[in-house]
This record gives sequence, C-alpha cells and structure tokens, in this order.
Amino acid sequence: MAKKIKFPLVLRNDQRVYTIEELRDNFHLQKVYEYFSNGKLADWLDDRHYEEEARQVRETDPQEDGAMGKLCDILAVEYAGADLFEKFRLRSCTDEELKEFTENSFGDILDGAYHTADPEYLGILYSPRFLDCLYQVIGERKIAERARVSINKLAYDYLTGQTGEPDGETAFQLERLSRMANWKEFGALSNLELEGNLATFMALAGASSDNRFTNIRRVNFIICTSLDRMCHMDSTDCTMEQHGEAEKTVSGIYRALFPDKTVLFTGVMLDVYGEDSPWMTEAFSAVYEVTTAAMLNLVDGLPPETVREILVSFMENYESVYGPMGYKMRIPLKDIPGRFNGIRTVLQEING
Repeated sequence: MAKKIKFPLVLRNDQRVYTIEELRDNFHLQKVYEYFSNGKLADWLDDRHYEEEARQVRETDPQEDGAMGKLCDILAVEYAGADLFEKFRLRSCTDEELKEFTENSFGDILDGAYHTADPEYLGILYSPRFLDCLYQVIGERKIAERARVSINKLAYDYLTGQTGEPDGETAFQLERLSRMANWKEFGALSNLELEGNLATFMALAGASSDNRFTNIRRVNFIICTSLDRMCHMDSTDCTMEQHGEAEKTVSGIYRALFPDKTVLFTGVMLDVYGEDSPWMTEAFSAVYEVTTAAMLNLVDGLPPETVREILVSFMENYESVYGPMGYKMRIPLKDIPGRFNGIRTVLQEING
C-alpha cells in the first residue's frame, strides 16, 4: 500500500506546518479558523494520530459562541485575542473592541485577507465599519510592504468586481485606505496630473499581487484603457506631439510604480495582446505601442552595464523559462527601433 502523504497547514507568511508544535509556534487565528471550518484541521490532526484532539474539533461547531476559545483550549494554544476574534467574526464587538482587536491584530488580519477565499470572512473585511477602523489604525503607524500588498489586493479584487457587485460606501473606504497605504506612489502619480481616481487605482494595482509581472499587466491594462482619453489619443492618427506627451506620461507612471527596471522590462515584454484580442481597438493599440516605447526609453537611458544586465537576464530567462512556458514577447529584440541606441549598441555587443 502506498504511503499516505501528510499535507501541511499553511499559516502566517506562507509558513507550512507539519507538527502540532509548529502549529502552536506559528499560530494564526484566522487561518486556523478556516481549516477548522472546512474540516481540514481535524483531518490534519488525524493524520498525525491526535485522535482525541481531532474528535473534539469535529464535535465543536465553528458557529457556536465561544468556538475560538474552545479551539485554542483543544490545541493547547494561549491566544489572548480569541474572544475578540470571536466577536469580530460574529460582528458583535463594540467600536472600542473593534479598534482594540484591529490595533493588536491588523497584521494577521491582512495576512489572512490576502489568502482567504472565505466569503464570510471577506464580508467582514469589506464592511465599511471595519475599513474605517482599519484606516484610523493604520494612519497612526508605518505599515510593512506585506500589509500594503494585502490592502491593495483587497481593494483591487473588490473594485474590479471579483468579489461581487461593488457598493459605493465600501468602494469609498477602500479607495481612501489604499491612498493612505500608497501615499508615496499616489503623490508621484498625482504630480503627473492624473485624475485622482485614476491615480488611486494605478497606485493600488501596481502592488496588488506578490507576482510583480501581474502588477505590471494590471497597470498596463489601466493605462491602455484610460490614457487615450487623457492624451486625446482617440485613434492611430494622433500627432507626434500627442504621442510624445503620452510616452512621457507612461514613463512617469513606470518610474513611480516600478523602480526595478529588470522586472519592468520583462513584465512589459511578456504582456502581449494579439491582433485578434477583443481589446485591440485603434485607441487601445495606439497606447499599447506607447507603453512599449516608454519602457524602452527608460531602459535606454540607463548606464550600459545596467542595460546589459537587464538584457542578459531577459534573454537567459526567456530561453529557459518564459519561452518554454508559451510566453511570447511584444517585440523581437532585433526589431527594437534604432532610436533606442543604447539598447541597440549593447545588443550588438552581446551578439558579437
């Protein structure tokens, strides 16, 4: 008989735990509650021969009063916030209790928010009351990058309709919260004279996923569906002046959101729309070309040794990773226009 593979629980910061000791050391109330609710916690305990703990977990109703405190007792975990989490989950906490819980646990709340697909929990997080409280709490401290990404993911998923039809008050709270979390990026985009809502959405989209290429694709899509109106690029017949102004604006957006030019070069080069794409209208296509030129212009202005590092990294990874995965590139390197002389010169040196 084949040996059964024991699955881990994935907790804080993607930490995989295989033993009950590791579970106690890395205890994350929201993540453990999800495993408790879907039955996987009891299965995990059974696999490790904690039959008594598994039986007690199965006999405990996740919806009953005091369920979280009981779960902590079963697992022999001391967690001072269990009672408050219980009230938070049941939406029965007072304003003072909500603020206390959010102040003490907002890192865990946001980490759980990034990974959860639990509609009940998301419903709590998207309540205007909680979002207003989170805004007040975060306004008093500097947040880690991980928390910023989690806030942006919450906002991006909601505002793009991935979690259902957006509600005006919740959308307002999320936009306000993301402007605070992305204050530096929002300020830089506002200096480009982008509309307030557009600057907000671009700033949060630029750090809404752990995958930086995904962030670039999202920002590019916003640019391609919005910038034509701002720069009056309503057709492929736009003037050179309009084209140059649009390229300057996109360069400013990239500079504000994506400081790593190796990631930017690769992300834009792999963000490909075919001619048969329904999005490829004349206006979209015109701005699509502008985004390519803006990225190349930024890279072209870097020192030659930096340009070499970017190109070599892209060529090696495309050969070994991206190409075999089926990715196409926007433009073959050999076809990069001559006006990007710095890139062309380095390519000639690399190719001998």
